[in-house]
Amino acid sequence: MTPRPTREPEPITLARLDGTARRLLREHADRETCLREIYALTTDSRVLGTAAGTALGAYRAHNVYDGDRVSGMLMEAGGDPDVRDEQAAATVTRLTGDRSGIGNP
Repeated sequence: MTPRPTREPEPITLARLDGTARRLLREHADRETCLREIYALTTDSRVLGTAAGTALGAYRAHNVYDGDRVSGMLMEAGGDPDVRDEQAAATVTRLTGDRSGIGNP
């Protein structure tokens, strides 16, 4: 049996997850509220893991405010830890990699 190709999460979904998690943190929302609002966007563990990894990678690369807490919230909602770790590493590489040749000479 051939595995189905996995689709990349829609960028708007990832942005909504990040924004929602950050708002819920600012509002000091309780766990049930956090889960309900995140589940309204998705329950897909791969999507949650991707969003968590992006936030965690940005935190690790540039200490982006609350990135670690955003990641934790999305993982609490059921994010896939392997996907998170892979995405976090890719995000760190993307944000800290060699950028020579980019921009005006």
